[in-house]
Amino acid sequence: MCSINSRPFCRASPSRCGTRTRGCFARRSIDDTVSWFLPGRGGDHDLKFGVQYQFTTADNTNQGTLNGFFTFRGNEPFDARNPATYPERLQIRVPGPANFYMKAHFASGFAQDKWRVTNRLTLSLGLRYDLEVIPLRELDNPAFADADAYPVDTNNIAPRLGFAYTLDDANRSVLRGGYGLFYDKTHLELISAIVNAGVFSDSFLVNFPANNPDPGPSRGQLPSDPLLRGGPAVNRDLLQQLFPPGSRVRNTGTVFFDSPDRRIPRTQQVTTGYERQIGPSASASVDYVHSVGRDLFMSRDLNPGLRADTSRTGLVVRANPEFTTSVLQRVNLGRTDYDALELHLDERLSRNYSAKVSYTLSYSRGNTSGNGIPQMLFQRLDDLRLADNDGPTDFDRRHNFVARASARVPRTGGLTVSAVARALSGLPFSLTDSNVDADRNGIRFDLLPAGTYSGQGRNAIAVDYDGGRNGAYGPGFFQLDLRVGYRLPAGAGRTLDVFGEIFNVTNRANFDNPTTAVLGHPVADRRLTDFLQLRTLRPGGIPRTGQFGLRLGF
Repeated sequence: MCSINSRPFCRASPSRCGTRTRGCFARRSIDDTVSWFLPGRGGDHDLKFGVQYQFTTADNTNQGTLNGFFTFRGNEPFDARNPATYPERLQIRVPGPANFYMKAHFASGFAQDKWRVTNRLTLSLGLRYDLEVIPLRELDNPAFADADAYPVDTNNIAPRLGFAYTLDDANRSVLRGGYGLFYDKTHLELISAIVNAGVFSDSFLVNFPANNPDPGPSRGQLPSDPLLRGGPAVNRDLLQQLFPPGSRVRNTGTVFFDSPDRRIPRTQQVTTGYERQIGPSASASVDYVHSVGRDLFMSRDLNPGLRADTSRTGLVVRANPEFTTSVLQRVNLGRTDYDALELHLDERLSRNYSAKVSYTLSYSRGNTSGNGIPQMLFQRLDDLRLADNDGPTDFDRRHNFVARASARVPRTGGLTVSAVARALSGLPFSLTDSNVDADRNGIRFDLLPAGTYSGQGRNAIAVDYDGGRNGAYGPGFFQLDLRVGYRLPAGAGRTLDVFGEIFNVTNRANFDNPTTAVLGHPVADRRLTDFLQLRTLRPGGIPRTGQFGLRLGF
């Protein structure tokens, strides 16, 4: 079987400042798969061979932060007569919107054999190879003697092994397991900053002041930075003098460099499980999953700073004065470990009802948050201190329970009732105090000691904090949804479904974590007045909502 596909895709998303980011992606692929079945005395072999080639392009326009956003020391309303209410920092994109184009070539090949050794034992053997080529211009990067000598990882051989063994003659119980090595594709958005935020750029984010908040408002004085002295209004004339629109100038914001040793992140996974048929229509299973991620992307600062003192507004002196602030290099130093126990109970449709219950107990941890390409939070000069970054990943959810059921009500002519219940434990975050920079590394990520902490005011919560990165957990989630439907014949083989649905029947307020972001990491900052206050609902956590609908089937 051979297929050729071409799929363009464009999307636009609003930014926090009322501007938009627009990206257009095009993907063209060629696939060819061959299957070959070989019966034999030594067991049946089901062989498959395949190759794939993809050409992907990304044409992006980023207008985010063109209007800028200001940071204040507190939550007081702005008063031009009160210096303490003036902004202490401005972040804005200059000289104009970011326009860049990227392309990538992905090629892979695989061979696998599903070998039925006996009537009870089946083995799966496979081998896969992946190659990706993402042409980048490594301009002004001292690690590359040739600007066109971008890294290409060619060491991506991935073996796979699996088995299934039937434990009884009636084929009601099966033991299964497997091992696999997987290589991820490098997502273009993760390395796009290498292209559009190098030493020189026509679009980058810049902070005023560059390395620390302006100390004036905290001292009850007007800001010293000229772009802050007018209050929360951007001085466009001064900004255009510093960064003329349409020009390509030296990047005075964060500079991003590629690494000659950049590799494709990999994951190894081991699974084992047991499943048992219960009665004519039900089954129960238990599975264990162990997964390790290695060579994950992180950002190392090649131009680390040292703050003059431990205060929040102390001046940060960088190692290389040729650069205004951080120089971040993409490196493969991240690792994660994941363990999960999965339980399932499934009742297939029988006697007018069906049901399914699943529960997962899991733990995800590592020296990286697992979100994008995070910066090393504890780096102090050239000491990376990665061991201090150990902790749960941002996606560690210990408990995940889902139950659903559906029933056809007898003697009603087509009435069905169904329900779905979901219960999830909270996600982790860190507790910090940005009033101090105890290690003076210029990163306002100084963790609070372990203990119990409480917020003040409406919807405040208390958390038991274990210390370290992501040592606290936010509120859990519970939602019960109901649906009642009735199917009517509409003649000529057509049907009419009338249904009503209620989402979040209990009207529980499912709050998101009470956090802000520091370099992409979720934190609750004790310095802020809304410390540990629940302010927003989690994505998808809607209040009780009802709806009615009609559907005509023909």
